Amino acid sequence: MSLQSPATPSVDRVAAEIDKFLAPAIKERDSTKSIAARLAELQDGADVPLETRQHLLQEASRLLTSINEAVIYDLSSDGPKKAYDSRLLGVVYNLLDVLVLEGIYPSLPPGVGNLSERRTKSLLWPSSYPARPVTASEDGPKPSKGAALPLEGLQQASRLLSSIPESMTADEYLTRLAPQLLHHLDQAEEKELSRAAAFVIGSGILGKRALGAPGTTGWKLFVEHNHQALNPSAIPTSRKRKMESKVESLERELVSTTALTLALKRLSILTTSHPNPGLTGRLIKPVLLPLWALMTSTESPIIATAECSELAFGLLQTFFRLYGSLKDVNYLSQNLLFDGSLEWAFGPGSSGGISIRERDHRNPLNVNVIEAIPRIDFRINQFIRLLSSGAVDELAISSLFLNLSRQWLMPQHEQEKQQLQVEADPLQNLTQAKLAQAVLENFQDKISQNPDQILHLIAQILGQQHEFIKAETTRKRNLKNATYSSLMNLASPTEEVSRTSDDRNEMLAVAISLLNAILTSTTFASSKAISVVLDEIRSVLLLLATEPNSMLSASLNLSIHSTLSMLKSGAQQGSSGPNTPAFQTDIHETLNMITTDLSSSLPPIRTSALHALEALVKIPDEPLDVPTIALLLLSTVRNETEEYVFLAAIKVMVQIALRRDVAFVTKLIREAFMDIKEETGVDGRLRLGQTLSSLVDGMFEEENTLHSVSRSKVLVGVAEACITVSGRRGSRKKEEQERKAAVRLEKRKKREAKKAWGGELPNLPSEEEEDSDDEVLSPAKKQRRKLEREAISKIVQGWTETGLEEDIRIRTSALSILSSILSASETLSLFPDGVIDNATQSCLAILTLETSPSSAILRRAAVIVLLSLLKSTDSAFQEKNIVAMNPEKWVEIEKVLKFVLDTDSDDLVLSHAKDFLESLEAWNMKRIQVVTQAAPESEQIRFGLEGKLRGLDVNPDVEETKGRTMIEEIE
Repeated sequence: MSLQSPATPSVDRVAAEIDKFLAPAIKERDSTKSIAARLAELQDGADVPLETRQHLLQEASRLLTSINEAVIYDLSSDGPKKAYDSRLLGVVYNLLDVLVLEGIYPSLPPGVGNLSERRTKSLLWPSSYPARPVTASEDGPKPSKGAALPLEGLQQASRLLSSIPESMTADEYLTRLAPQLLHHLDQAEEKELSRAAAFVIGSGILGKRALGAPGTTGWKLFVEHNHQALNPSAIPTSRKRKMESKVESLERELVSTTALTLALKRLSILTTSHPNPGLTGRLIKPVLLPLWALMTSTESPIIATAECSELAFGLLQTFFRLYGSLKDVNYLSQNLLFDGSLEWAFGPGSSGGISIRERDHRNPLNVNVIEAIPRIDFRINQFIRLLSSGAVDELAISSLFLNLSRQWLMPQHEQEKQQLQVEADPLQNLTQAKLAQAVLENFQDKISQNPDQILHLIAQILGQQHEFIKAETTRKRNLKNATYSSLMNLASPTEEVSRTSDDRNEMLAVAISLLNAILTSTTFASSKAISVVLDEIRSVLLLLATEPNSMLSASLNLSIHSTLSMLKSGAQQGSSGPNTPAFQTDIHETLNMITTDLSSSLPPIRTSALHALEALVKIPDEPLDVPTIALLLLSTVRNETEEYVFLAAIKVMVQIALRRDVAFVTKLIREAFMDIKEETGVDGRLRLGQTLSSLVDGMFEEENTLHSVSRSKVLVGVAEACITVSGRRGSRKKEEQERKAAVRLEKRKKREAKKAWGGELPNLPSEEEEDSDDEVLSPAKKQRRKLEREAISKIVQGWTETGLEEDIRIRTSALSILSSILSASETLSLFPDGVIDNATQSCLAILTLETSPSSAILRRAAVIVLLSLLKSTDSAFQEKNIVAMNPEKWVEIEKVLKFVLDTDSDDLVLSHAKDFLESLEAWNMKRIQVVTQAAPESEQIRFGLEGKLRGLDVNPDVEETKGRTMIEEIE
């Protein structure tokens, strides 16, 4: 029944009425039932009676009028103007959804765009929209729940929502806005809505220093709570006291599993939806160690939770990929065993999972080294997993290994001099040593590619070991002599000297093992600088091997001699270059990582993989599997929907064609563009046409040279494919069936809408008409605009409704590529006469037979092809090359273009035709002049001026007489 509005309008009261009216629909927003069925609280499948539908629409209209009157009353009152929040906008949108989706939408005529594209902000969920027919396309994305928001729309929404109203302060506005954005951010089932909220938060609020810098209101509202959930040490003291008062009832649980998981999800969507390096660093760096502890939490079966571990792993990957540096990698490597602070630690949650609890200080902090070895091994394996994910570059891995080796192998007193280690920690030393070994085992090839600093470290260790052996030999020799200095040496403990000697022998063995690993690596390549260091190492090893009374063990002596023989006999082999099989294996590993990144759901990750692949392609001598890479890129160009991703893929595909195998890659793109088996949709084929056009442009650049194939064969193949696609004989049976199915579905939906409406559907104004409502237009101008909109709608509809023929947009793309090929003068001498003749006939057929308004873009492209052919013919004629077509053919083309100039209704076609005729006339005059000058005097064309005119003596070829003109007097 209807709700009566009060005498004095009140926005809050009317909003409460609207909430009560819409409560059943909001409650079942994920239901597949229509809004009217939900408002009437009907069962699934039950039809809404016509009287009930009319009553609901009348009630929604009345409430909309009431809220309008209440707002006008508030604005016209003498009191302070009320500042409305987004709740008012939300209820208005809900009422509009009821009126539009249940009252107006069923009457939309064919050709009107999908409403979900025009109402992406619906608060009743896009799932409540009636189904609309959409042409199936295999290259398009799978339909997802919710409307896909374009980047431009997100940017506009971000700028709008981050603009502070003049009537409010920034703190007040953000405090009201934050709960709504966070609510949308947490909508896991609505990914597009969650991404949009994350983009607004990351770009509009956190991206501005005044709103999102650490310490500001935006930072406190959107970031600080997440950091405090991961690191309770950041919680303010006052809040800690409140938590401590509840500690007994919560069993010392500081952060629950739910809060911890929510913080991880929020940080994950913020860093992936707005991949900004600076913002990623500010979000992740303060909680780097807690994220590492969560990633490795699966080591404990009691608190193991795969969701938190994978979320933390993804955040660390994103951080090191976009922001992390060597300093951050070293920081993480030095805290591999981190499980919390002195105040808190990760533990089991109250209801399962993982939570943060107050650390039990009754348990001793001292850990048995032997018992900690399994935990150390697990943490190291997880760290290697992070390094192997591709998030950390090779240079950082090499530098990390250098730092670990220096801490592990340098003598203790040298570390104290360099302030690398203040106090000894056996567990930390063991962790660093095992980590260095693991990095060497897993990344030996990458370390060997940049061995300069590692070899310098080895040379330094060997030199110090040699100095120690010399000093120890001198000390022993002095002990045999009864001198005052030898008596002083008696004060030094023998056990300490023996222990120092054993430690140094162990470090020497590790250094030699590391040297052997570098020398035997398949990727090791010598240089002048490396040769100098190797000579220094060789000389020190010779001294160690020949040192009398040496303290080295027999096995160590054997290792030294083996290394010396390797340096002597294998230096040239090591500097000759890498071995092919291992090198190719490394390339395959890199390509596997790129392939994995290309299948990522995050567009920035896919773009980063394409940039890495482009850098790999540009290396001249890099052996690559061109067919595999080309097929991978072709799939990306076909199926990718993000513009900046497929543009990067097009660029890489052009590079691999021009630098590697232009014949194979061009053939692959050409066949995919023709799409004989109808495997690709229109959008994918248009992207392939763009790729083919970029490739043709690259072929004509001077710096790009073709490999093992002539340019003519490649260009002829592309031209023939374009001529075939641009013709009218294409057979697209599958596309025609899909279009017919879509038309049948649309008709069925229209019949259902008429039945639900109870009669003929009213005609609604289009979006352009709605936008022009504020303009004062005359009836004639309105009629003219209406006719223009109808004409545009028919043109767009005619592009696709071509029956068995090709889509007009695809044919236009083919003609555009053909014009690029024919615009170069060298193509005329490369192409056979049949190709150019077929191209000309195809263009003339288009100009004479396809005269509909929807084919205007096709006729424009056809005239451009003829104009390009005339331009290249003129250039070839000036260069005195062979002209591809006879003059009689140009006469035929001229007749057709004059016919087009008299009959065509498209302004651009007329303009292009006029330009062509003027250019053809100029070229004819130029050709006649050249032919006339080249012919003998007797055969020159005089245009009817062979004789003299009466009264004139015009003979410019006769040499002037040397005498002066004389005047004679006559009678």
